[in-house]
Amino acid sequence: MSGAPLSRSVAGRVAIVTGAASGMGRAPALRLAREGAKAAVTDPAPPAGEPVAAEAGPNAKAFALDVADGEAIKATVAAIAAHFGGIDILINNAGVSSFAPLDAEDHYEAIWHRALAVMLTAHQRMVRAALPFLRKSDAAPIVHI
Repeated sequence: MSGAPLSRSVAGRVAIVTGAASGMGRAPALRLAREGAKAAVTDPAPPAGEPVAAEAGPNAKAFALDVADGEAIKATVAAIAAHFGGIDILINNAGVSSFAPLDAEDHYEAIWHRALAVMLTAHQRMVRAALPFLRKSDAAPIVHI
């Protein structure tokens, strides 16, 4: 992402970006950190987010988070808030791309349920977990990708 600054208002704010180790989550995590926000780079594979956090600089930290796990969401959001002192921005970006033939009964069902957990259920779980912190912010955008 390049161009004009996002806004002076992101400086000092705490942003969570799910699925930030690559692709569409990597860009906003880097941009937010470069604009002065404190970026929580989350991804299910613990070391995957570390290169992005390192590239983003001292305003970023990697957190392991499998958004399909409701308890992990609660714990990680609380850990992010404790580490950075709150939460001001939530970007729900995590996604999966898996395929199976419709007649592959067990395999198809597992893929279907994982996709729903990551790309639908996780969004509301992330909002619910972050809501107590977001409510303390004077401006708390939530972006669903």
